[in-house]
Amino acid sequence: MASLLVQSMCAVGVLGEQSGIDPGRPGVADSGRKLYGMGPPDPWKS
Repeated sequence: MASLLVQSMCAVGVLGEQSGIDPGRPGVADSGRKLYGMGPPDPWKS
């Protein structure tokens, strides 16, 4: 099972190199950054 995990990670690395994208640091649109930065709602705030 660990062997399959390593193989899949290697495959993702190769595909990332071929496409010029770092799978560990993919680009995120500004709207996605804003959503992530919002965090969960505060239940005590009205």
